[in-house]
Amino acid sequence: MNWKSYELVIENVSPEDGGGYRIFYPTWGYAVYGVGNTLPEAMDGLSESQSEMERFILETPEYCPPSPTARDAVFCERLQTTIHDDFAYAA
Repeated sequence: MNWKSYELVIENVSPEDGGGYRIFYPTWGYAVYGVGNTLPEAMDGLSESQSEMERFILETPEYCPPSPTARDAVFCERLQTTIHDDFAYAA
């Protein structure tokens, strides 16, 4: 599964809803997502959710994953033009 073909949304969760972060792919709805108090925790949850979905897809041959949309393509094109090889994230 090429997850880089889909738009990825990172949201702050309001303090009233527990705070932290929520990460998901709009094209997939909330079938693949991560939540956590910190961004790294949410990313770990997303990675686990991706693995679970990939396992489900392999075990369910009749399931057809959603194809990337035009919005996904625009998002990914913009992302490719804004991230540089020397970019580093510091927590």
